[in-house]
Amino acid sequence: MNKKLVITIFALLLTLSIFGSSWNVVDAQGTIPEVIPGIPVTGGTIIASGLGHSCMTTSDGQVLCWGLNSSGQVGDDSTTNRLKPVFVKDLQGVYALTLGSMHSCALTMNGEVWCWGENSAGQLGNGSTTDGLVPSLVTGLPGKVVSFTAGQNFTCAVLENKEIWCWGENTNGQLNDGTTANQLKPVKSAFTALPAQISGGQTVLVGEAAGQVSLWENLEPENIFGVSDALNISGNRFAPGGCAVADGSKVNCWSEDNTPIIVNGTDNSLYVGTGLSHGCSVDEQNLVLCWGSNENGELGDGYNVDRDNGEEVSDLGPVVALAVGAKHNCVLIGPATAKCWGSNAYGQLGNNSTVDSNVPVFVILPEMK
Repeated sequence: MNKKLVITIFALLLTLSIFGSSWNVVDAQGTIPEVIPGIPVTGGTIIASGLGHSCMTTSDGQVLCWGLNSSGQVGDDSTTNRLKPVFVKDLQGVYALTLGSMHSCALTMNGEVWCWGENSAGQLGNGSTTDGLVPSLVTGLPGKVVSFTAGQNFTCAVLENKEIWCWGENTNGQLNDGTTANQLKPVKSAFTALPAQISGGQTVLVGEAAGQVSLWENLEPENIFGVSDALNISGNRFAPGGCAVADGSKVNCWSEDNTPIIVNGTDNSLYVGTGLSHGCSVDEQNLVLCWGSNENGELGDGYNVDRDNGEEVSDLGPVVALAVGAKHNCVLIGPATAKCWGSNAYGQLGNNSTVDSNVPVFVILPEMK
C-alpha cells in the first residue's frame, strides 16, 4: 500500500476520532460511526478550546468545561471562572463539541445542537441575544445535524441532506445567506458550490470547494493562493487568517494578507488547529507540533521563545485529540486523561491554578457522575 493511501486512510480515522467517535488513535479499538459520503466533518472535536475556556466530552456523553466563564460559556449556571472542570448542566448524549470565542456548542447523538455562553450576536441560535448560562436547543433547523463549526461569534451546521445552516454574527456576510444582518436563528447558506469542508474563522467561513481552500463571505470566495486539496482546514476565530494541511501533508498558514506560508517541520501532518498567534498540528504518529507566539508557553516546549517552525510538544507523546485556543492548547491522551499548556489567566488549563505553563499539565478531572 502506498504512503499517500496510508495517510489518507489514517487521516479519515483520526478525523473520526477527533470529531467525536469512540475510536481511539492510541489503541485503534472501538467503533467508527456511520459517515455520510460528501458531508463535511470539520469543526466538532471531543475536546475543544476557545478564547479562555475549554470543554471535553466524557465516555458517557456528558460535557466538562473549565476556564473563563464571564458569559456562562462553562455552562454550569454561573458566571464564575472555573479553575477545574465542572459538568455542563442537563446535557447528555453528546459526541462532538465546537467552541467559538466565548460560546460553546454540543452536537448530540440524535442530531440536535445545544449552545451556551455569549449570545450578543445570536450565536446560540435560540432566537434571543441573552447570554446562556446553561445549554439551550438551537431552534429552526429543518433536519438532523451531522457536523458543525463555530466562528468567533457565529455557528454553522451541516445537515443530513448536505445543506449548511448558520446563525449569529453576519456583519461581514459570514453566514452566506445573502444578507449582512445578524441572525438569531439558523438560516440556510445559499452556496452554489457546496464546500467539502468548512471551518469558522473570525469574520469569515473558511471552506474548500472543488479542491480550492477559500474564505467565504457574502457567497463570494477569496481563494488562498496555492492551497488546494487540503486534508484539513482551520479558521482563526481570534484574528484574521487560518491554516490548512496541504502541499504533501505540510501545514500552510496565512494572516490578513491571505498569503500562505509553509510551516517548516510539519511534514506528514493530518490535522491542524489555529490560535490567536500560534498553531499546532497532529502528525501521522499522533504527535503534536506547535509554532508561532510563545509568550505564554503556548508552544509547550519548556521555553517562552517564539518559533517559526513546528516542533514536538515536550513530555506529551501520542494524543487522541487536539484543541487549540487563543493562547492555550489542550489534548486528550486517553479516554479520561487530558493535558493543557499555555496561558492560564482564567484557569483554562484546568489544573486549579491561574499560573501559565510552558509544558503540558494534567487537567484535574472530577469523579464521573
